[in-house]
Amino acid sequence: MAGFIDSDKYLRIAEDVLKASSGEIVEVGISHAIQDNARFMESTVHQYNKLNELKVSVRVRFGQKCGISSTTDTTKDGLINLVKQAEEIALNSKEDPFLPFPEGGKSLFFEQVDPAVADFGPAEKSRFLSRIFQEFSEDFLFYGSMRSSLNFVGVYNNLGLRAGMANTALHLTLLPEDPEETDTFWVQYSSPSLDTLKYDDIFVKLREFLKMRYPDAHIKPGKYPVILSPYAVREVLDFMQYVGFSGKALELDISFLKGMKGRKVFGDSFNLVDKPVRKSGFSMPFDFEGISKRNIVIFEKGVFRRFIFDKRTARIFNRKTTGHGLVLLGSFPFAGHLEMPPGEKTLSEMIAEYQDVIYIHRFHYVNVLDPRTFTLTGMTRDGTFRVKHGKRWARLPNMRFQVNFVDLFNNITAISKEHEEIGFPDSYDMDLPLSYRLPYLRCEGFNFIGFSTEEG
Repeated sequence: MAGFIDSDKYLRIAEDVLKASSGEIVEVGISHAIQDNARFMESTVHQYNKLNELKVSVRVRFGQKCGISSTTDTTKDGLINLVKQAEEIALNSKEDPFLPFPEGGKSLFFEQVDPAVADFGPAEKSRFLSRIFQEFSEDFLFYGSMRSSLNFVGVYNNLGLRAGMANTALHLTLLPEDPEETDTFWVQYSSPSLDTLKYDDIFVKLREFLKMRYPDAHIKPGKYPVILSPYAVREVLDFMQYVGFSGKALELDISFLKGMKGRKVFGDSFNLVDKPVRKSGFSMPFDFEGISKRNIVIFEKGVFRRFIFDKRTARIFNRKTTGHGLVLLGSFPFAGHLEMPPGEKTLSEMIAEYQDVIYIHRFHYVNVLDPRTFTLTGMTRDGTFRVKHGKRWARLPNMRFQVNFVDLFNNITAISKEHEEIGFPDSYDMDLPLSYRLPYLRCEGFNFIGFSTEEG
């Protein structure tokens, strides 16, 4: 699998597309993904999927009109038809006053490729997973997937931009289920390299879950102190982008942070930065518009510092792009390397300090109830527990919640020393080099409104 990275081949395709068009400005996006995915259920690998897709997109512009078209046909005729279709769309479209002016005269290339990940095939995955299944065969049945991939994204135009990045990604998701109790948990691993994948780390997390398997408990609807795992925090931060600090939220006029730059939004303990250039883990030095990335402070001691923009949203609001273009030839600014600095206490200490606290491992079916107040609703899943006196764990049924997260993040009482690297294993089209680094948060006033099942 490692041999497919051929930047000269992609450049030749891009040049053929650029030459075939009579557009004033012509932009080409190329993506190539090769994936090897093992799916398993009841501790048995039941399906292997392989993907090898090379996709070419073009945006042709005549004045303020543009047309976009895509194809997987990279033959000469296929590329000519691609250009014709884009030109026809452009000539029949309405003028767009906010078309971004592309970069020119740049040559950029970045590679973060681990050959061991690129060559991690079905046999290797089967051996790795079998050891986990056997280790916990008396306790769990496992569901989930293990995917390795090699990816390339390139952007080119007739103004001289030539930019490409190649990366490997390995994603493992484990959903252990107690066959007697139908109780589930969640373990996730994401990395660009294979050498950081350790059995011991996975075993520790699964054994911790075994310690939590105590009798069921119930609580009444109301507000409780909670501990949010990094997985739960990631879900909230995704929505914070969509209705908060993304330029797209401003464009849609749904941002709860509109007019709040330089003002206090959350408590002093809330800090959030985007760190795309890292020494370890997934790194991304430039975006899909050829803009160099840099570390950006979004919240500092609860004060909102800045929105993030790609070229289009920056032009709408007369700002400069912050290098967050993450859609080929499209517009959707996204910060894919969010980090919250660690706190001073361990997770165990955070739990032990409260006589009664609810631990939430994950959320699902989350929706925005009110974007203006950043109020979300949804359910808990894969591990919701009531912990008394720091030791007595009792499993709760999945709970429904309705939470104003502005209020909740104004009531953070502790942040853990521990961090988790949270990747994006649910992005199957292309494994981009993205991940968050997040701690556990203890907060006051999490509002449970009921149970997610009639049994509750």
